[in-house]
Parts: sequence; structure tokens; C-alpha cells
Amino acid sequence: MPELPEVESIVRRLRPALAGRTIESVELLRRDIWTGDIGPEALPKRSIQSVRRHGKSILIETSSPALWLVVRLGMTGQCLIVARGADRAPHTHLVLTPGNEPWELHYRDPRRFGGWRATASLADMDLAPDALALRRATWQRIMAERRGMLRPLLMNQTIIAGLGNIYVNEALFAARLHPRQEASRLNDVQRDALYRAIKSTLRQGIRWGGSTIRDYRTPDGESGRFQERFRVYARAGLPCKRRCGARIEKLSAAKDAQPGFYCPRCQALA
Repeated sequence: MPELPEVESIVRRLRPALAGRTIESVELLRRDIWTGDIGPEALPKRSIQSVRRHGKSILIETSSPALWLVVRLGMTGQCLIVARGADRAPHTHLVLTPGNEPWELHYRDPRRFGGWRATASLADMDLAPDALALRRATWQRIMAERRGMLRPLLMNQTIIAGLGNIYVNEALFAARLHPRQEASRLNDVQRDALYRAIKSTLRQGIRWGGSTIRDYRTPDGESGRFQERFRVYARAGLPCKRRCGARIEKLSAAKDAQPGFYCPRCQALA
């Protein structure tokens, strides 16, 4: 599933392509990927003012009057820039065509857990704090108010937006904290270490273009490279990269749940 670094990598490629362009048409090929009361017919002739990200969502601002396109990629969503009129790959569910350009934007999503919507105000979305823009005071308040194990807490999009299983596992390793550590038992030093680890891990993910496990691609079709630098994620049975002598272990998980990974020596459960 695309997480914050993957979505940020997509946005950084879409922004120069889309900003300032006028939407010529939006062709919706599957109605069930569009939600909300405002349909795609409201978009033609609108100018795209900005393209940015919040959490795992792509936010496209259009003009006169303001209207936001909110794109969530779900597990397998892709936003691809292809030649205008080119053959559409399987599972292409939406085509956005800008005026006077030789290309168009295709949205693909084999599993259809993602989707598009248009809204007049982002205030209606009740957005949680963005993980990369998270201020220290907000982080301290969240950690003081919350109970439960760290990994599911950090992955809860209603608490902090943008973190998923890959980057939570990697950040916990960087902070030397067990995924099942109770948040309420962290001391001030541990809380600060985790805050810094989240920020640094996300920045590294963005630097290397995100992580391609299977479906994720940038708009120009490139794969990410951060998966080449995983220290714990999907490395069960392999030696810890800190050379502590232990091997990475995999947390048991319920059916269909995402597995966790940790070093039993570097991330001992307090």
C-alpha cells in the first residue's frame, strides 16, 4: 500500500505536470471509484492551481470557485502520465485530460480500494495531523493522550496521517522500540527518539522515491528504491543490520493483518 513517501514522490512528479493546466475532460470508466455528491462533470474548464499531499492523500486544487480533487491510492492505485490517446492498461478506471497537452493522466487500481472525490472544502475531511509535518508539541499531546501498542497506534490514520506498516516498522527499529511496546510506558527520551525516527525514516523514503513491493510506480512508471534499504521490514530470519548478533523476527498476526518485523535484541520489549 502506498504510504506517505510513495504519495509524496507521486505528488512531486505530478505538480509540475498539472499545475497551471486547464482540465479538458475527466472520463470515469468505473463509477464505484468516485464518491461524494460532486461528480466529475464539474471539472472540465477548471484550472489546476496546486497539487499537494496530506497523509496518504493527493490533493488537487482547482479554481473558480475553489474545488478540491482528493485522490486516495488504497493498496494498488497508480497515477500514470501516458501519451494522449494511448492504449489503456487493464484496470484503468479514470482518465484526466488537460487541454493542449500531448499526454493524459490515467488512474489504475486493480483492487479498487482507492478512489477519487471532489469537495468544496478540505475542512469537511477532518484530516489528522500529517506525519511529516507533525510538530513536536502535537506529538507530545498525542502520546500523552493515547494508550495501546505502538505499531497499531502509529498506523491509525485518524491519529496520525501517512504512516503505514513499512515505515512504522522501520521507524520503530531506528528508535529501538518494540512494535508491541505500550505507548503509555515510554519515557521522554524514548518519545523524542521515536518522533525523530519517524521524521528521518519518512525523509529517507522520499529521498529514494518510496518503496516498490509490487504495484507502486511513480507517474513516469519508475519503481521506488527504498526497499533496497529496509533494515527490518520483510527481513525475517536475516541478520540484524546493526550486527548485534540477532536475527530479525516476524510478529505473529491475525489472518489478513499486516505482519510486523523487529530485532529481538535491539528492540527488546520493556
